[in-house]
Amino acid sequence: MGNRSRLAALGVTCSLLVAACATSNSPLANSPELSLAPKPEAPATSSGTAIGFPDALADASFIRPDTSGDTCRAEHPAQVSLLSTSTGEPLWSFPTPQPGQVSVADDARAFVSFRSDRGQAPGLGAIDLTTRGPAWQRFFETEVQDLELTTHGLIVVTRDAIRSVAPASGDDLWVNDSQFDFDNVILTPDVAYALDRVGVKAIDLSSGRVVWTLDDVDSGDTISLTDNTLAVAARTRIVAVDLAARGRLWDIEDADRLGAGELWATPKAIFYEVSPNVAPGGGVTALDRRTGNELWTATNVGTPAFVGSGQLVTSTASSDQPPAEPFVFVGLDAATGQELWRLSSTTQVFDGVVATSDGKVIISDPHPAAPGFFRVRLVDSLTGEVTWQSQSAHRHDGAHFGVGDFVSLYGTEEISTGNTGNVALIVGNQTQWTTELTGGVAQPPQLTSDGLLVISPSQFSCIARMVVDPTPTIGSEVLGATTERSTNG
Repeated sequence: MGNRSRLAALGVTCSLLVAACATSNSPLANSPELSLAPKPEAPATSSGTAIGFPDALADASFIRPDTSGDTCRAEHPAQVSLLSTSTGEPLWSFPTPQPGQVSVADDARAFVSFRSDRGQAPGLGAIDLTTRGPAWQRFFETEVQDLELTTHGLIVVTRDAIRSVAPASGDDLWVNDSQFDFDNVILTPDVAYALDRVGVKAIDLSSGRVVWTLDDVDSGDTISLTDNTLAVAARTRIVAVDLAARGRLWDIEDADRLGAGELWATPKAIFYEVSPNVAPGGGVTALDRRTGNELWTATNVGTPAFVGSGQLVTSTASSDQPPAEPFVFVGLDAATGQELWRLSSTTQVFDGVVATSDGKVIISDPHPAAPGFFRVRLVDSLTGEVTWQSQSAHRHDGAHFGVGDFVSLYGTEEISTGNTGNVALIVGNQTQWTTELTGGVAQPPQLTSDGLLVISPSQFSCIARMVVDPTPTIGSEVLGATTERSTNG
């Protein structure tokens, strides 16, 4: 699902306060069991006939927006491109509708979401990677929020429904409509856990049927999953569910939680953001996953990034005076809150951590000694040791880890003439190639057996409208990169 992370404001204090309080927040006794009865109604089914199209995902079979009075035009259409992993050169590309936020691919097909745009309905398109052309397309009432390829079909999550789609044809295999819109959905290979305003539904992905519900958590704001534990938060209430036993582990109230803040479940602990009333500089609390007892709290730190199951990385303001770097990245043990290492940075964790993997963190921040450049570091999450460091002329939004020290990075930058994207391949500390893309990178690139699939959004040029002013002055309302000015009077 879309990331709702917000970085809590960092305080001027650099201290990291870790307090143990193992006896607080004891779980409630005799808490009610889950409702295990499935919904009586079967999921709706649909033939879902896909609309055929001959040449491109953006051809006339799509709903065409009325642009007769539009002051903007697409200088560069949205594109899907396959880049060579050896050279970064485009192997092929063709236009698409304005892309959404998610895509997924295997060696046969790529599935790319597209959003509502200037009269065009949102939906999903499939690309045949063998023929290098469109396969099918679908329209939905709301935009696609998540995609997952499973043995039960392509699972498509929109705000109002979860459905299984046949990858080859685009036909619906089943559809589960929510009585209320879904606020948060977590997909696993066999089950979707869906949060709406009245609770959580566990939906079997082979049939689309609800197999159990947690229906007494009103106004839930987020859920998180680890192993056999599902954590559910609703304002200051937090519930942990044992998925194997289909019963509650604990159900607590903690007034210190930031309502509608982030929630993270790991095998060792459940974490949540602390209210600014408790920690104005930002903070995070860890609860024991099995009991709900508080393990530790860290204050004056930014929203953390989790690395595997054992460590987390956060940031705090540096107490050193310039020219020292203004922030410090801190590695913590997830179970104890013990500080493992510190690393100076020019940015905070929300902006600096672009990817994590078991035991690895990639940090990209403005270079402290080379204005206009970025420093990319691969860091060991247990020791804080910098495995390698590289320099780039581009900022990065995300990264993929490959075999060994292979890393691909991607990002979008705003420039005076519009957005530009970049994709780079780094092996060790050597950049093998960098490819620039007009319009930016709309979704995380997908690695296929033939290359790296990259989706770029449309880039528009707009003409300014004249703003009528009764006085003889010059004025314009700028709508885009291209402006026209004239004198009134």
